[in-house]
Amino acid sequence: MMARNMKLSKKQMIILTLSILTWRAQTTLARSWGIGLTLLDINGLSIRKLMDQSNYADLNIGWYSHKDELNIVISAHYNWVSHGYFAIDQAYFDAHLGVGIKVPGHGEHAELRTPFGVSYNFGSSKEVQVYGSIIPGMTVYPSTATRLSLALGGLLFF
Repeated sequence: MMARNMKLSKKQMIILTLSILTWRAQTTLARSWGIGLTLLDINGLSIRKLMDQSNYADLNIGWYSHKDELNIVISAHYNWVSHGYFAIDQAYFDAHLGVGIKVPGHGEHAELRTPFGVSYNFGSSKEVQVYGSIIPGMTVYPSTATRLSLALGGLLFF
């Protein structure tokens, strides 16, 4: 058998390098974004960005009705997560704790918040997540008041 010369041309090297970088970017970014719905605290769209194995950021855009007027509300949180915090019948639940802010669209008040709760991932690649959070907060503008909210939701990661 004849040994084949394995020398690559510049064009082949560029294609190979770009292919490896593209594959690496796809595996690094895989399942790092989630989109879904949140109910109760904010009824609306949730977007989650996984920063790394133990941190993520949430952005929630929703609506509420006040005095027969539909209003927009936005909240943002940075969360720390503990994977496999507890198990029930071989189902492992993650726990999270965060800090954030909630502001209605008209800016009539601003609320500092510390959400904490649990989440469960399922699906063949754990691409679906359901979660629940208890969210104590404190309105800091225009006056101070304490608040307590509950959020339930689900996300699809891509």
